[in-house]
Amino acid sequence: MENALTYLILIVIGLLVFAVYKIRHAHARPHLLSQQIYPEVMLKVLVRKEKNKTSHIQIEIYGRQSIHINDIKVELIMQDRQMHSLPVKQMFSPALSEFNLEVAQHQVLSCPFNDFKDELMSVKIPFKTFRVVAHGANAKKFKSNELAFNNKWVIYKPDSGTYN
Repeated sequence: MENALTYLILIVIGLLVFAVYKIRHAHARPHLLSQQIYPEVMLKVLVRKEKNKTSHIQIEIYGRQSIHINDIKVELIMQDRQMHSLPVKQMFSPALSEFNLEVAQHQVLSCPFNDFKDELMSVKIPFKTFRVVAHGANAKKFKSNELAFNNKWVIYKPDSGTYN
Protein backbone atom coordinates (compact mmCIF):
# COMPACT_ATOMS: atom_id res chain seq x y z
CA MET A 1 0.00 0.00 0.00
CA GLU A 2 2.83 2.41 0.84
CA ASN A 3 4.59 1.59 -2.46
CA ALA A 4 1.45 2.31 -4.47
CA LEU A 5 0.97 5.63 -2.64
CA THR A 6 4.61 6.60 -3.22
CA TYR A 7 4.34 5.81 -6.94
CA LEU A 8 1.10 7.79 -7.17
CA ILE A 9 2.70 10.85 -5.53
CA LEU A 10 5.73 10.62 -7.85
CA ILE A 11 3.49 10.37 -10.92
CA VAL A 12 1.42 13.39 -9.80
CA ILE A 13 4.59 15.43 -9.16
CA GLY A 14 5.96 14.40 -12.57
CA LEU A 15 2.73 15.44 -14.30
CA LEU A 16 2.76 18.80 -12.50
CA VAL A 17 6.37 19.46 -13.53
CA PHE A 18 5.54 18.55 -17.14
CA ALA A 19 2.44 20.81 -17.13
CA VAL A 20 4.39 23.78 -15.75
CA TYR A 21 7.14 23.20 -18.33
CA LYS A 22 4.62 23.15 -21.21
CA ILE A 23 2.82 26.27 -19.96
CA ARG A 24 6.08 28.15 -19.45
CA HIS A 25 7.47 27.31 -22.89
CA ALA A 26 4.20 27.96 -24.72
CA HIS A 27 4.61 31.73 -24.31
CA ALA A 28 7.02 33.93 -26.24
CA ARG A 29 10.03 34.81 -24.11
CA PRO A 30 12.09 37.94 -24.78
CA HIS A 31 15.89 37.77 -24.57
CA LEU A 32 17.84 41.00 -24.27
CA LEU A 33 20.70 41.26 -26.78
CA SER A 34 21.72 44.88 -26.37
CA GLN A 35 20.80 47.72 -24.04
CA GLN A 36 22.41 51.12 -24.45
CA ILE A 37 21.46 53.96 -22.12
CA TYR A 38 21.96 57.52 -23.34
CA PRO A 39 20.87 60.75 -21.59
CA GLU A 40 18.03 61.17 -24.10
CA VAL A 41 16.96 57.59 -24.84
CA MET A 42 17.40 53.97 -23.89
CA LEU A 43 17.81 51.65 -26.89
CA LYS A 44 17.14 47.92 -26.55
CA VAL A 45 17.44 45.11 -29.08
CA LEU A 46 15.66 41.90 -28.13
CA VAL A 47 14.78 38.58 -29.70
CA ARG A 48 11.57 36.76 -28.87
CA LYS A 49 11.70 33.00 -28.74
CA GLU A 50 8.75 30.67 -29.12
CA LYS A 51 9.32 26.98 -28.52
CA ASN A 52 13.10 27.58 -28.29
CA LYS A 53 13.25 29.09 -31.79
CA THR A 54 13.82 32.76 -32.51
CA SER A 55 10.55 34.12 -33.88
CA HIS A 56 10.93 37.94 -33.84
CA ILE A 57 13.56 40.61 -33.48
CA GLN A 58 12.39 43.65 -31.59
CA ILE A 59 13.72 47.21 -31.18
CA GLU A 60 12.53 49.22 -28.18
CA ILE A 61 13.28 52.91 -27.76
CA TYR A 62 12.44 54.52 -24.41
CA GLY A 63 12.37 58.30 -24.08
CA ARG A 64 14.29 59.67 -21.11
CA GLN A 65 13.84 63.22 -22.41
CA SER A 66 11.59 64.70 -25.08
CA ILE A 67 13.23 63.86 -28.40
CA HIS A 68 12.43 63.48 -32.09
CA ILE A 69 13.70 60.29 -33.78
CA ASN A 70 14.25 60.88 -37.52
CA ASP A 71 15.11 57.39 -38.69
CA ILE A 72 16.14 53.90 -37.57
CA LYS A 73 18.64 51.89 -39.60
CA VAL A 74 20.62 48.68 -39.41
CA GLU A 75 24.30 49.43 -39.88
CA LEU A 76 26.23 46.60 -41.53
CA ILE A 77 29.90 46.51 -40.52
CA MET A 78 32.38 44.84 -42.83
CA GLN A 79 35.68 43.16 -41.96
CA ASP A 80 37.66 46.36 -42.62
CA ARG A 81 35.22 48.39 -40.43
CA GLN A 82 33.46 50.07 -43.35
CA MET A 83 29.79 50.79 -42.68
CA HIS A 84 26.72 50.37 -44.87
CA SER A 85 23.31 51.55 -43.63
CA LEU A 86 20.13 49.64 -44.37
CA PRO A 87 16.75 51.33 -43.66
CA VAL A 88 14.37 49.27 -41.53
CA LYS A 89 11.05 50.99 -42.24
CA GLN A 90 9.88 48.31 -44.66
CA MET A 91 10.98 45.42 -42.39
CA PHE A 92 9.63 46.45 -39.00
CA SER A 93 6.06 47.12 -37.96
CA PRO A 94 4.67 49.62 -37.30
CA ALA A 95 6.41 51.16 -40.33
CA LEU A 96 7.44 54.49 -38.83
CA SER A 97 9.85 56.77 -40.59
CA GLU A 98 10.01 59.26 -37.72
CA PHE A 99 8.32 59.82 -34.40
CA ASN A 100 8.45 61.87 -31.21
CA LEU A 101 9.18 60.43 -27.78
CA GLU A 102 8.25 62.12 -24.56
CA VAL A 103 9.61 61.35 -21.11
CA ALA A 104 8.67 57.78 -20.00
CA GLN A 105 7.18 57.02 -23.42
CA HIS A 106 8.43 54.20 -25.61
CA GLN A 107 8.14 52.85 -29.12
CA VAL A 108 8.38 49.16 -30.01
CA LEU A 109 9.26 47.96 -33.52
CA SER A 110 9.02 44.26 -34.32
CA CYS A 111 9.96 42.11 -37.30
CA PRO A 112 9.71 38.35 -37.93
CA PHE A 113 13.21 36.93 -37.60
CA ASN A 114 13.13 35.11 -40.94
CA ASP A 115 12.21 38.34 -42.76
CA PHE A 116 15.02 40.18 -40.98
CA LYS A 117 17.52 37.43 -41.81
CA ASP A 118 16.38 37.30 -45.48
CA GLU A 119 16.70 41.07 -45.79
CA LEU A 120 20.26 41.01 -44.46
CA MET A 121 21.14 38.03 -46.68
CA SER A 122 19.77 39.80 -49.77
CA VAL A 123 22.30 42.61 -49.38
CA LYS A 124 25.33 41.79 -51.53
CA ILE A 125 27.75 43.25 -48.98
CA PRO A 126 29.77 40.68 -46.96
CA PHE A 127 29.26 42.05 -43.48
CA LYS A 128 30.78 40.66 -40.30
CA THR A 129 28.61 42.36 -37.65
CA PHE A 130 25.67 44.74 -37.53
CA ARG A 131 24.03 47.15 -35.11
CA VAL A 132 20.85 49.17 -34.82
CA VAL A 133 21.22 52.95 -35.12
CA ALA A 134 18.50 55.48 -34.24
CA HIS A 135 19.05 58.94 -35.71
CA GLY A 136 17.81 61.70 -33.43
CA ALA A 137 17.47 65.44 -33.81
CA ASN A 138 20.65 67.51 -34.44
CA ALA A 139 22.27 64.55 -36.28
CA LYS A 140 22.73 62.66 -33.01
CA LYS A 141 23.07 58.87 -33.33
CA PHE A 142 22.06 56.28 -30.73
CA LYS A 143 23.79 52.95 -31.45
CA SER A 144 23.26 49.48 -30.05
CA ASN A 145 26.07 47.06 -29.34
CA GLU A 146 27.49 45.20 -32.30
CA LEU A 147 25.67 41.94 -32.99
CA ALA A 148 26.59 39.05 -35.27
CA PHE A 149 25.23 35.79 -36.64
CA ASN A 150 26.97 32.47 -36.10
CA ASN A 151 26.98 29.66 -38.70
CA LYS A 152 23.47 28.55 -37.64
CA TRP A 153 22.02 32.09 -37.86
CA VAL A 154 21.81 32.61 -34.11
CA ILE A 155 22.34 36.23 -33.06
CA TYR A 156 24.99 36.89 -30.42
CA LYS A 157 27.20 39.70 -29.16
CA PRO A 158 30.66 38.94 -30.58
CA ASP A 159 32.53 40.89 -27.90
CA SER A 160 30.98 38.80 -25.10
CA GLY A 161 30.85 35.40 -26.79
CA THR A 162 27.50 34.63 -25.09
CA TYR A 163 24.69 33.27 -27.21
CA ASN A 164 21.01 34.07 -26.67
